[in-house]
Amino acid sequence: MGSGVCYVYCLDALSGGFIWKYQVGGLIQSIPTIADGKVYVSSDDCYVYCLDALSGDLIRKFQVAGLVQCSPVVADGRVYVSSNDSHVYCLDASLGQLVWRYWAEGIVDTSPVVANGRVYVGYNYIFDCLNASSGRSIWKYQPYGWIQTSSVIAYGKAYVASNGDINCYDAGSGARIWVSNCDRVVRSSPIIAEGRIYTTAEDESVYCFDAFSGTFLWEYPTGGSILSSPAVADGRVFICFNEGSEINPTSGSICCIDPSLIDMVLHQA
Repeated sequence: MGSGVCYVYCLDALSGGFIWKYQVGGLIQSIPTIADGKVYVSSDDCYVYCLDALSGDLIRKFQVAGLVQCSPVVADGRVYVSSNDSHVYCLDASLGQLVWRYWAEGIVDTSPVVANGRVYVGYNYIFDCLNASSGRSIWKYQPYGWIQTSSVIAYGKAYVASNGDINCYDAGSGARIWVSNCDRVVRSSPIIAEGRIYTTAEDESVYCFDAFSGTFLWEYPTGGSILSSPAVADGRVFICFNEGSEINPTSGSICCIDPSLIDMVLHQA
């Protein structure tokens, strides 16, 4: 795991015991990525670090021209990372060398998503699809609003949030299939599970849509500020939120939602 104090920590998953830590040169504002026995982590010092997952020793680091505040993505022997220097970088995972660099039309502050030989990334008012091998743009689209979160690829479709909208595109052609509105700024990347989309918005609620039609299904208010994506496991939706008060402004809670119960209540209504 990373931290806001320039350290990457490795803990025992069963006991929580300390195993190792590594200090980078800047703040870590994203989740490390683990692949092939290595840990990839980005930092505000404009470097992407590659560490040995067992020992925590530095294997190599790669410098970019701007802050890297998003998680690196590893796929097919390559590392993809975006930077606020308006570029998306592709590195060779074995050598750490630059394969290609793509200039975006604005600051890229969301993690790229790699699927089926393509790289999907949002920035400013643009959703861009790149060829994963060459870095050339295949298609790009302008949703109705600013993109602040990463996309998700499922069912041959690409889903991305822009302001208060959830946009669905054909992942191959880029054709827009549908758009649904939350009426509030969406703060998290959409999560897809069992044909449904779960996301959160600035009104402290969790929203659920049908992943195929975009139909709004339900909204669940948590009563606190949400700054992260939901997690789905065993048919239930988990979300962390801040219900802080003037006495304890950092008080937080975890909410567990059973969608089947909400469906039952709505059906009875």
